[in-house]
Amino acid sequence: MYPVLSPSGSVEALAVYSRNITEQKRLAAELQQHTARLEEMVEERTVQLRRAKDQIEIILNNIRDAVALAQPNGDIRTANPAFEALFGSHISQSIERILEAIGSDEHIVMVGSALIQAMQLQEQQHIEARITSTDGSSKDVDLTFIPVQLADETGQPGILVSAHDITHLKEIERFKARFIADAVHDLATPISGLSTRLYLLKRSPEKLDEHMRALENQVEHLRNLLADLRTLSQLDRGQLTLNLQTCDLNQIARRVFDTYEPVAITKQQTLKLDAEPSLPEVQLDRRQIERVLVNLVANAINYTPTGKSILMQTRIEAACVIFGVTDEGIGIAAEELPYIFDRFYRTDRARQTQAGGTGLGLAIVREIMDLHGGTVIVTSEPGRGSTFSISLPIHRPASAE
Repeated sequence: MYPVLSPSGSVEALAVYSRNITEQKRLAAELQQHTARLEEMVEERTVQLRRAKDQIEIILNNIRDAVALAQPNGDIRTANPAFEALFGSHISQSIERILEAIGSDEHIVMVGSALIQAMQLQEQQHIEARITSTDGSSKDVDLTFIPVQLADETGQPGILVSAHDITHLKEIERFKARFIADAVHDLATPISGLSTRLYLLKRSPEKLDEHMRALENQVEHLRNLLADLRTLSQLDRGQLTLNLQTCDLNQIARRVFDTYEPVAITKQQTLKLDAEPSLPEVQLDRRQIERVLVNLVANAINYTPTGKSILMQTRIEAACVIFGVTDEGIGIAAEELPYIFDRFYRTDRARQTQAGGTGLGLAIVREIMDLHGGTVIVTSEPGRGSTFSISLPIHRPASAE
């Protein structure tokens, strides 16, 4: 609306102008609705992306595999806690610093070559290596270098590093290889002895009694070896169950002493038993604990020279009953002590003796003691003898039951 003026300048009339803006209002309202909807969708998408990012972080922070993402220049953009724990925070800054953790020159060359090929040829590389972890321990790792396209302005490929700790698997492989080699060796010895003795029997049949005794000894060795292997197989499969009953450890020790005193006398050794008279009764499997004591006493006799002494002893210590065997034998070197409970393991000095052990007795001792919730420890000094002690709790914990 605007005024119409006369020649004299007075307002003669009013002019009215109107325009229909209904469509404009409708479009504005629709635009506002679309804008609001777009804002809602952006917010929803942002929440979804944030949630997905949080979930990915949760996964990366909690998976056991070490994962890191490196930029084209080699700088590590992100690494999960497992990666830093395995390689160290300083290595988590640059991908080539992984080589600092590699334990041998040979593996450094192999890993370095695989990394270069992944970056240059854009081909996934997979390699196994042995590293020194942040805690100083050696670990076997399964390394994978994967070329990936980074979502950034450069558009250049990066490298995703994945490292899986396979130390346990490698230890199993090494154990299996050593187990088979040792089993073959320990089986070959009596078999070779049998073959040799049979040949000598044919050459000198007049010495039949001597040959028969030797053959019986070799057969007994094979029988003991198979029995020990059967026991370990049952232990591995959880098929060896304990028949627990309240027992006096002194009675078992006395029984073993009575059995092996004549053996010690034959070898011109002195076997003594010092039993604690007030030893409390404990819950144990009589047959299996007797087997433990037999193994320990037999080992002491086998590896103790003529004219020396062996002491069997029972006592109470820290809510446990203790059985110990102390000998004046060949002893065990400090570097060999961590391995004496391994299957088929025999020290270098033990292999040089004539003792016909299977190398499985101490492994069985440890397994049986574990089942009882007890422990077995050893102290030794080369040339000064050894002391093996087993400890059985007077009151078995509920978990052991």
